[in-house]
Amino acid sequence: MDRRLLLEQEHAIATHLAANGVPVATPQELYLSDSLDVLVSDFVDDDGAGVSGEALGALLARIHSCAAPAMTLVAQEGLPTEQVLLQRFVRRWKELARIEPRLRPMPSTSVLAARLPAEGGRSLLHLDVRAANVRCFRRDHPVLIDWSNALVGDPGLELARVAEFATMEDNGIELTALLRSYGSSSEDLVAAPAFDVYRLDTALMLALVFRSEAPDPVLGRSWTERADRLATMLVRQRHLPRACHVRCTRPRPSRGSAPPGLGQQVEREAARSSRAGVGCSSGTPYADVVGVVGVVGVCRRTRP
Repeated sequence: MDRRLLLEQEHAIATHLAANGVPVATPQELYLSDSLDVLVSDFVDDDGAGVSGEALGALLARIHSCAAPAMTLVAQEGLPTEQVLLQRFVRRWKELARIEPRLRPMPSTSVLAARLPAEGGRSLLHLDVRAANVRCFRRDHPVLIDWSNALVGDPGLELARVAEFATMEDNGIELTALLRSYGSSSEDLVAAPAFDVYRLDTALMLALVFRSEAPDPVLGRSWTERADRLATMLVRQRHLPRACHVRCTRPRPSRGSAPPGLGQQVEREAARSSRAGVGCSSGTPYADVVGVVGVVGVCRRTRP
């Protein structure tokens, strides 16, 4: 992956969000040269205490409510997000089956596509919300960094990925509080037919990471089993009622919060299916886009 493209994307997204009042590591200068590309941004303080679910949920709702930047994102590859997902399902399942011959056949793309929204969302999605990419002070006013995985699409894709990441204890994601703070639309997004497809996308990505890019025998096996179980469930539930084909919506944080038990239900389901996160380092370089964002310089110190 072209590091320059990722740096230019990081600069453009942070600039766009800052203009819309979203807290970011504000870019100051992007230096491009034949020898080294460097993005210099404001330093955002972080005390290592983690972030509260309420603060992180509110930040995601705010980001998803903003208009997406007018640019082609690296991970988007010029395609609708639904098509990106289907193509990488095929590619990743084939690769995982090569590593794990006992893996069952992948659900057909028609089964997966039937669950995706008829009209794709237009929200900016970070898609790598975990401890390594969240900076905050006193568990409040979080800032997200590293937009390498960003896509424009259904906010449910973001929440599904966060739900899977929340099973990893080191990520410190308080899912129940996050969904409650995100707003009432989180209930619709979690209940949508696409949600389990999105969770499979994350599980499949993590299975490959821990089987090849950052090998870990325990995590690799756990996430492979998680992907296999999710895929089997989708095949068994392939006949959806017509009413299940829903349109994705942007968050509605002003219309009340999600039911108190929603995040707990999601967490219990994930816990039953996978114990993958125990002992996982939040610094593990798992991502949809393989590549290094680049050197981020420190400008002036700021506190969110």
